[in-house]
Amino acid sequence: MSSLFRLLLCCCALTVWTSTAMLAQDDEETSKLPERRKAYIDPVVSNKEILTIGLHGGIGMTNHSGSFTGAPGQVSCCPEFSGGSGSGIIAGLDISLPLSDQLRLLGRISIQGVGGRFETSEPTTIRRGNEAVTTSFLHTFETQATMIAIEPAVEYRMGGLGLVGGLRTGIVSSATYTQTEALSDKSVPYTFPNGKQEYLNVSGDLTTISSMQIGLLAGLRYHLAMSENLSVIPEVMYAPNFTSLESDMGWGVNSFRVGATIALTLWGKNV
Repeated sequence: MSSLFRLLLCCCALTVWTSTAMLAQDDEETSKLPERRKAYIDPVVSNKEILTIGLHGGIGMTNHSGSFTGAPGQVSCCPEFSGGSGSGIIAGLDISLPLSDQLRLLGRISIQGVGGRFETSEPTTIRRGNEAVTTSFLHTFETQATMIAIEPAVEYRMGGLGLVGGLRTGIVSSATYTQTEALSDKSVPYTFPNGKQEYLNVSGDLTTISSMQIGLLAGLRYHLAMSENLSVIPEVMYAPNFTSLESDMGWGVNSFRVGATIALTLWGKNV
């Protein structure tokens, strides 16, 4: 009887040990299953930026330099026009291609008004009855010009902030001017030899404009994500020109721009 009891006890112990070993093996196989699926069944899939396209717009403040007395071929009493300023609307298209996680190749086509206004004040004394009045002649030279620019650049991204540097090449499609001379103080009763309060009021086309323009482009952008695909990118840019708009006048233009881009990013699958 005792021998039969011991045999039965050994069989129970063997059964428990075998069941425990099998359960442990099943747990080990189960724990390895996600890794096997990850390695052999479900590869990691993530989004990869393929292309970003956008429309940009803004305002360009232009700084003008030069050394001339007036439009080529026109009579002028101005001693010299040497500097001026202006502003114009900017609009265009952006295309961005990723080179790495931080680096983007940026291409832009834009149209910008680059006209400006030159003013020179020339002190003078005029006679009003028996009284000598000290005043000044105000010489003005105002231009309207439009530039179509192509801007290849590189953008270095640090989070949302982007540093932009590149070249700016453009073609001036048209340019006109208006040139006048008048007294600075309109309240002074004075008429020029033509019987008016303005003298040498002439206008026309600047036909000797240098059509090809070359310069640099540098600035900052900040990317604000509106959704997975859409973003708004405010920016400030500085674009100095190496070439003159009119070589005989020494007329050069540098531009400081403030604006924003509405951009759409296209994504692909990166396995």
